[in-house]
Amino acid sequence: MERRSFLKSAAFASGLLAALPLSRGFAEPADDGFPLMDLHVHLTPTFTIDQVMEIAKKTGVQFGIMVNPGGAVHDDASLRQFIDSLKSFGMTEKYPLIRRGMDFILSRQHADGSWGDIDPTDKDPYTPYHSTWTAINGLMEYALGEERVSFPAALKRANGADAG
Repeated sequence: MERRSFLKSAAFASGLLAALPLSRGFAEPADDGFPLMDLHVHLTPTFTIDQVMEIAKKTGVQFGIMVNPGGAVHDDASLRQFIDSLKSFGMTEKYPLIRRGMDFILSRQHADGSWGDIDPTDKDPYTPYHSTWTAINGLMEYALGEERVSFPAALKRANGADAG
């Protein structure tokens, strides 16, 4: 698999999340016990995290901030880091996209067990170390415990209020 095909798949999967139907308006409170969520919000220079938080405060909608991998993923190392970041949020190899990314990482491993471009002119020992490190991180599983950090509770604590 090429990096570009992984990114197209990632964009498609992200688009599916955005297409989840919400049957009521954002300003209308949820009375059925289910939280209102928009899991596909992109920040821009004109749409900031402060604006997202203000909308969330006014409407009660929980937002998931999306990272566009197109600009962030530009080489094998950044792809490995991107897969690692997705896995750190609970995505596992049971998701086909993650499994494809892990297969890609494994397909790029050298015979000596390392990863990364081999450049005989690069004498910096950190280069192969970092490449192999990011590959291992992209392949490892996270042992996520039952208790998780709640962003709203963490935000309340950060602002000096009891998270309750």
